[in-house]
Amino acid sequence: DLRHNFEVMVSTRRMARQMKFNWLLPDESIYYLARRHPITVFNWIMPPVITLLILLLLGSLILVVNSDILNWAFGVAFGLNFLWLIWRWVDWSNDYYIVTNERVVRTEKVVALYDSREEAPLGTIVSVTSDTAGPFQRQIGLGNVVVRTFTGQITMYDVSHPYQVESMIQEYWTRSKERVQQLEKEAIKRTLLNKIVPPPPT
Repeated sequence: DLRHNFEVMVSTRRMARQMKFNWLLPDESIYYLARRHPITVFNWIMPPVITLLILLLLGSLILVVNSDILNWAFGVAFGLNFLWLIWRWVDWSNDYYIVTNERVVRTEKVVALYDSREEAPLGTIVSVTSDTAGPFQRQIGLGNVVVRTFTGQITMYDVSHPYQVESMIQEYWTRSKERVQQLEKEAIKRTLLNKIVPPPPT
């Protein structure tokens, strides 16, 4: 468990140094930052990879026929599928899950289509749960983390070490609640002191 916690921390620090998020507040710190588990990238790029392999097999037959039209069609199809492969890789790399000292965030960017950001302040969290789909996912440390809030939920799909991430979010959530409670106590204390000893007139 300690090793997994350190892996999450080191990965977060490394990525946080490389990434810049212009929506972060000046005093906002990143506690957790991750993409989907690296193994999931194979599911994302497998369709274009299979298509490219099929095209390569067909290409050997096209060379035997020696047809300009078929060569042109093969070149176009190969180029489009190669672009599809790159697009799928970039699409995978542009999704981030972030936990700061203020909120939980899920960003999703699809190149040339849309850029979205789901977020929830730590104070609005109701529960945090994690799960793994099966023994293999559990063995490699792959699973989902669901953060439920008053207005909905933010799901972190296919993250590494989901149980450690769940524990981490719960810890920061608890800290946030304690901080709010402390601020409320201080506000009540100031109100009572002002009633007992009114401030001097200005």
